[in-house]
Amino acid sequence: MASFNFQGLDEAINALGEMAADIDAKGPAAAMAGGRAAVAEMEKRVPVRTGGLKGHIAIKGPFHTVADGYYVDVYPTGTKKNGKKRERYETVGYVLEYGRSNMAARPWMRPAVEEGADAISDAMAAALTD
Repeated sequence: MASFNFQGLDEAINALGEMAADIDAKGPAAAMAGGRAAVAEMEKRVPVRTGGLKGHIAIKGPFHTVADGYYVDVYPTGTKKNGKKRERYETVGYVLEYGRSNMAARPWMRPAVEEGADAISDAMAAALTD
């Protein structure tokens, strides 16, 4: 029969508990830092014709769910006047990203987040370690 003796386990458990509390306290700030980095990456890659869309990428949140933890939404907001009608920048961004029957897609949101993943992660990590 084998016998095991653990030393220092209480300290390790306490340290993990402190880390969890710290992450819970800094989670909203980390989500916002990642959102700001995502906005910066999107603004670098957004197709610019009039410049309106570039100036209307916003962060909503932070939000929290048990399944996802802390997060923010980053997407175009606001409306632009297009002649006599108003058009939502959210729609403009979606059409550019996915295209439509008479226009080829010009993806910019997904590539921005994929190519900027390191910068987004670094911003979140920095917020967690401050």
